[in-house]
Amino acid sequence: MGSDERETGAHEGSGSAAALLHESVERRDLGALLAAAAGLALSGCAFEGAGSMDNEELGVIVQAATGTSLAWVDSVVGDLAVKSSANLGGAIVVCAKNYASTLDGGGGMFYWDTGSVGDGGLTIVPSAGGGVWRRVVTRPINVKWFGARGDNSTNDTAAIAAAIQAIAVGDELYLPAGTYLTNASILNLHTARWRGPGIIKRGTDTFTVQPRHDSTNKLYVATTGNSANDGLSSSQPFARIQQAFDAMRRYGPSLSGTWRIQVAAGTYTNQPVEVQGLLSSDYIVVAGPSVAMDAEPSVFHDGTGSSALFGMMFTHNMMVRVENIKIRNWTATDASGVLAQQCTLLWCYNVHVDNCDDAGIYAAGASRLYVQGGEVQNCAKGIRAIHQCCFTIGQGGDGVHVHHCEYGLHLRNMSSGVVIGDTVIEDCTVYGVQLLHFAEARFTGTTITGNAIGLSVIRSDWFDDGSTISGNTSRNFENSQHQGELETELFEHLYDRGTQRHGWGGGDSWFSPSTKYHFRGEEVSGGNFNAAARMGLEATVPVFAFLADGSGTNFSGHYYGKVGATAIGQLVYRYDDNSFRVIQNSVATYRFETGGFRPNADNTQALGLVGSRWAELWVNNVRANATGVAFNGTAPIAKPHVTGSCGSNPALVNLLAALKNLGLITYDTCV
Repeated sequence: MGSDERETGAHEGSGSAAALLHESVERRDLGALLAAAAGLALSGCAFEGAGSMDNEELGVIVQAATGTSLAWVDSVVGDLAVKSSANLGGAIVVCAKNYASTLDGGGGMFYWDTGSVGDGGLTIVPSAGGGVWRRVVTRPINVKWFGARGDNSTNDTAAIAAAIQAIAVGDELYLPAGTYLTNASILNLHTARWRGPGIIKRGTDTFTVQPRHDSTNKLYVATTGNSANDGLSSSQPFARIQQAFDAMRRYGPSLSGTWRIQVAAGTYTNQPVEVQGLLSSDYIVVAGPSVAMDAEPSVFHDGTGSSALFGMMFTHNMMVRVENIKIRNWTATDASGVLAQQCTLLWCYNVHVDNCDDAGIYAAGASRLYVQGGEVQNCAKGIRAIHQCCFTIGQGGDGVHVHHCEYGLHLRNMSSGVVIGDTVIEDCTVYGVQLLHFAEARFTGTTITGNAIGLSVIRSDWFDDGSTISGNTSRNFENSQHQGELETELFEHLYDRGTQRHGWGGGDSWFSPSTKYHFRGEEVSGGNFNAAARMGLEATVPVFAFLADGSGTNFSGHYYGKVGATAIGQLVYRYDDNSFRVIQNSVATYRFETGGFRPNADNTQALGLVGSRWAELWVNNVRANATGVAFNGTAPIAKPHVTGSCGSNPALVNLLAALKNLGLITYDTCV
């Protein structure tokens, strides 16, 4: 009988007894109350735990205790199931010591009432007829009231089923300590809210209804299952993974111990799983049959024909481990294979994902993601972590194979973690890996190859620890730290941990042996340039633009000086007179301007010095070099030697003397 029937028909004709009391009395107080009312000792009447009864029931008991209609019997089965009130001397209240045998824990107090329907535990219909014996009910209801033994030898299937049938959905059932053998599925087993230390056993499987931290409960799912099964053994499995999760909720609000959903091999089509806020002290495990790491699982969670946005979704502080399952064909717009969000911890162990419209494996909203082994392919984004997630891809050293996606790894919005093991990311049409918007990742032993672009880092950080990023078809690296609108054409940044060098630009070469900052393109080696240089530039077009800050600024340029000292050398451009100036020790020395190259002040600088001369000088029509001096386009010749007579010509004497004084000729004494 259900609880509704008990409420409406349980106590007909006993209203006068109910008027004796106006409030519920705790069961632990019943013995004292009856002793006070009638001087009776009830130590032989079995009571387990404390609870409350309603006023009507208690009124009947008190009325019986103050009169002569209280009786004692040995058992429910041997006495109450046979005898009516009349058979027991007109007793209204009966105390049964046991259910069927001595000290079996199923006895209790009953009172006589009208009715004809029983349930074998709460309401007993005697074969003598004339009415029913109703148990004085306390909470929680005990399965031993229905004949369950819990002795690890008696078949308790029927007794537990009767107890469940007698209560309303969500009512509590108490399973005292013991092992309760069952041999068949029990309908609505998980609709009760179970309490107590007892264990239900089915074959070799055990199920603890109120799990401890060290217990493990297993629920089975198979394509041969059905919704009426209780899932306690592989012979009575659920048909859907969702049913197993729904059953678990009755054992919360937070699950203790380890809970495992064991999924049999087969294809489960269009059965999306959505679980929210099912808390647990350990991982809830959803597992297919064991296979070797990276081998294809035998469980196929298939989304063909589904409009759901996920194959599996776990949210709000859950801890879930998915093992040896292949998730495929979730192709509705923006659908993902397996999704964790809102602070959920998801561990994918040898999970294979194929053909999802959005992400194969997806973590969002401050969740924690572990991916150990497995394969992800043919998804828009192979593995995606966004919005402050933490991730470990290649957990336990078991790398993941991500390939033929648009984005292999899509990591963004302050998510951070490591990509380790022998993880391989290849043949993706957009990016092998993209880090975007303050994401951070360390790559150890990872191979990124054959993608359109190997690694894209946009306003994010990445660290290389022995990975291989090469052979990508467009380029290996793409990096931007731009803080405004993203540019279409991005540039690449490399950091070599061994030499602590930074490199920007195209190509994979470095200046050799080292420069601290290298704007890359072609390799350069040899010369003093490399011994102490900290920056190298290479390009076929101008590479620097120095811009003055504001219209009132007069100059910009380079400053030179030792660390910790005032700049002593400058090369600047003056915007007020359009001139380059070389400044030494804060004094302008030379000036390049439209009119020419000159000292900054008149008659202050030399052009060349003794021991540091120009090889050749051209000035208008004058040419001078080590050979000599020439004029009007002629070639310089050695200084000529003049000989011969002057013929007493004063002018010639003066001319030769002047040319000699200018160093243009040599001559003997003019005669």
